Amino acid sequence: MSIQELLSLGGPLSYGGLFLALVLGAVGFPFPEDAILIGCGILISRGSIEAAQALLTVYSGVVVSDALLFTLARKYAPRIVTHRMFHHVLPRHRLDAIQARFDRFGTLLVFLGRHIFWLRAKIIIVAGMMKMSPWKFLAADAVSAMVSVPVMVSLGYAGVQGLSYMKNALLQRWPVACAAVLILAGLLLFFWQFARRRGPEFSALRN
Repeated sequence: MSIQELLSLGGPLSYGGLFLALVLGAVGFPFPEDAILIGCGILISRGSIEAAQALLTVYSGVVVSDALLFTLARKYAPRIVTHRMFHHVLPRHRLDAIQARFDRFGTLLVFLGRHIFWLRAKIIIVAGMMKMSPWKFLAADAVSAMVSVPVMVSLGYAGVQGLSYMKNALLQRWPVACAAVLILAGLLLFFWQFARRRGPEFSALRN
């Protein structure tokens, strides 16, 4: 099942699809978290799901999926780095660099790493491998998700609203839009013809 199919489930199944996609993405399936959250915003904008329930669902899904990845890394470190489903997430040459900073800035890295999509999974895996306190990890991750989740969902919602506004504006002012396109096309054609005819003269002046 693709991410589009999960997000297109109707009614109560939409919430389950969002939650499931987030959890599956945490264990290596190709379901990017940001894409799911933006998709959630799109579903809210279309009225397919309720905003409050959807936000609670995806927030829970994000925290649960992060906790799952953290637990796997904590239990199976360092073998998880070489596993076929995770080796592309955190190559060995990057692991040492992150570990060197984690001893000193672990909690801050978890909080900030959640907002940077290419670091998110790497930070969580290192947190587990470094045997970070589960409660400290959950606290930093949950607080960080309170910021990142609403932001990404809002992007999806605002994007649909913006496209809807542009569509309505064009439909209401289509004569003006058509005239503007024709004028622009005419200007481009004029300058193209002018440049083609005057090109040899300009070349002679440069020589």
